Amino acid sequence: MNVWKQAEKDIILHKNKLNIIESCIERHAKKSPDKLSLVFENESGKIIKYTYKELQEQINRFSNLLNKLKIKQNSRVFIFLPKIPGLYISFLGTIKHGSIAAPLFEAFQKDGLELRLQRGDANVLVTNKDLAKRIPKNIKKLVPSLKQIIIIDSTKFKKQMKNSSSEFETQLKNKFDTALMIFTSSTAGTPVAGIQLPHYALIQQH
Repeated sequence: MNVWKQAEKDIILHKNKLNIIESCIERHAKKSPDKLSLVFENESGKIIKYTYKELQEQINRFSNLLNKLKIKQNSRVFIFLPKIPGLYISFLGTIKHGSIAAPLFEAFQKDGLELRLQRGDANVLVTNKDLAKRIPKNIKKLVPSLKQIIIIDSTKFKKQMKNSSSEFETQLKNKFDTALMIFTSSTAGTPVAGIQLPHYALIQQH
């Protein structure tokens, strides 16, 4: 048996379909719901902890919110956030929804942000109040594909998350469908390009 087939044994596959969230989150939330999955300490020293069950519920709420906002599967959700829980929740929730998560480096300024949103045909931008200040006022004109901007520390978002269901059925995808898009840095003078990684890439990572 080749190495790929051997690695597949530890991944949840449904013939040629899968969603990496099943293997990375769902099975742990079912087997060990009270086990810690994420521990975050902010700049003031406050610690926030999520068990697998709690993280799963937040991911589900975000996936449901995308549906409420009429975001269809295979949409490109760009995440412009610092390394806070909201980054991981929106990233994982996007993939579970059946869409494509595209994280953006938090140090990007207006031009770098605009370029990647344009080249990636962004449909949704997830950010916070502070980083939103770098978004051009006419961003939806500059990026015609952009339909929604989600501000995760806004009262509106918090209310939407609270009112969203904590249950969501993982959307299975063809194993070669894109799960996430990572942009090259262009620091060596190379063109900025979005590299698409499929759900099946989880086998290689494993």
